[in-house]
Amino acid sequence: MKKISIILASLLFALKGCHPALAYEDIITKLNNYVSISIDTQLCKTHSNFDGFYRPGMNRLEFCKTNLERNWPANRHVDVYRKILLHEAVHVAQDCKAGLNNNNLVALDNNVVIPAYVTRKYSQEDALLEAEAFSYWHKGDKALELVDLYCK
Repeated sequence: MKKISIILASLLFALKGCHPALAYEDIITKLNNYVSISIDTQLCKTHSNFDGFYRPGMNRLEFCKTNLERNWPANRHVDVYRKILLHEAVHVAQDCKAGLNNNNLVALDNNVVIPAYVTRKYSQEDALLEAEAFSYWHKGDKALELVDLYCK
């Protein structure tokens, strides 16, 4: 039985790398414990250049899968699915730190370096929050650890 479990786990791990649904399902499952998640909402359709949003007033993450697939090369989809969801996960943690059921986000670390691309794209008020979320793109599932920490 243990051998079958190992084989099944290996198969799922191998599939995760090539099957888009499995590529991000774990993140959605985790985040759905704290907030609602909607895919391809009207807001996504209105903002076709955006890949995702977190709406703290609604405690809702909106994942713009169709936009992402249209705006990114197919060979990058799996990677970008995860990065976008982990970015939005940081916003979930920021919302939990501020207290769910309000319109506020609070930076988790006020010492984050804000890159120029963030200051060009976002208001001064949002720059720290966005820089912090972007900083977790390359930290694996550390963003999910923040969600667990702040959203208990």
